[in-house]
Amino acid sequence: MREDYKLCKHIKDNPKLRKSFNQLAFRTFQLDFEPWYEMGFWKDNYIPFSLVKGEQVIANVSVNPMVFDCMEEEKHYIQIGTVMTDPQYRKQGLSRYLLETVIQEYKEKTHGIYLFANPSVLDFYPKFGFTKVAQYEYQKKISCSQRVKTPRKISLDDPVHAKRLTEMIERGAVNSRLSMRGNPGLVFFYLAQFMKDQVYWLEEQEAYAVAEEENGVLRLVELFSFHTADTEAAARAFGPDIKKVILGFTPLETEGYKTEEISEEEDTLFVLGDDFKIFREEKAGFPVLSHA
Repeated sequence: MREDYKLCKHIKDNPKLRKSFNQLAFRTFQLDFEPWYEMGFWKDNYIPFSLVKGEQVIANVSVNPMVFDCMEEEKHYIQIGTVMTDPQYRKQGLSRYLLETVIQEYKEKTHGIYLFANPSVLDFYPKFGFTKVAQYEYQKKISCSQRVKTPRKISLDDPVHAKRLTEMIERGAVNSRLSMRGNPGLVFFYLAQFMKDQVYWLEEQEAYAVAEEENGVLRLVELFSFHTADTEAAARAFGPDIKKVILGFTPLETEGYKTEEISEEEDTLFVLGDDFKIFREEKAGFPVLSHA
């Protein structure tokens, strides 16, 4: 590694480095982390391992410590994300160096390491010991005699809803077989930006739903509640036009659901470690809102 390249793990609190990081993320993924930072959601469970030259971030691999309720067991995983290199500095082995650094630091501290890879890099991660795992989507045909919708779309600019939803994310009920715990920052990365028009309050369920409906199909991305929610009742609450529900998480009760393997055109899941049998044996998957 060249002497003028330095490894930095604390760019969040350095305005110049954070700006450079955001610029690289936008050029690479069309993502801007600055609004997320300004809203106070960038916490210590999103850790960029950045190679810096001067005041420029030239390569990065981010570490996301994750806690999951996994079939009544608590699991601690590391999710890798935001793997990127400035085009001017590619073909120098920078991503390899950063990945090896992250794996070396965390492999003995967690139950496993995983990441989601886009189709252009599927041959890259097996070089580090990662193996590909199939992902599944749960869906069910439903019918509802209810004449009107009962969910109420809400804004997280409302401090009452924002506070209650945060509390549910941090210490609410488990509503899936693989449920992310205590990570409101990552959830709000989606809900405060890309999915801000998909958040609903379900009065009868006393739950928040993240959902989108189109042509009679409800994509129920997530449910948050203090008491275990009835997933099918939540879907039916969206009214009689809904004929099918597709879940963004693995339901607690899978009976009656059809499973579809997600196409590799989407992000491909790679895992490192021996603790991911739930994916192979139980057809469980990481919730959509846990993808970093």
